[in-house]
Amino acid sequence: MDVVKIIGIALIALIIIILLKQYKPEFAVYVSIIAGILILILVMDKLTRNSNTN
Repeated sequence: MDVVKIIGIALIALIIIILLKQYKPEFAVYVSIIAGILILILVMDKLTRNSNTN
């Protein structure tokens, strides 16, 4: 289920970036950075949860 969250965040960010890039390119960069950080946090949480159970 976490993979679906990551894909959902990535797709929503992609749509927002495409829309913003035409009018405000600097905001598109901000959205991509925030989406990258969110995805990184989700992946790190998943990895730390799996390593704690071993």
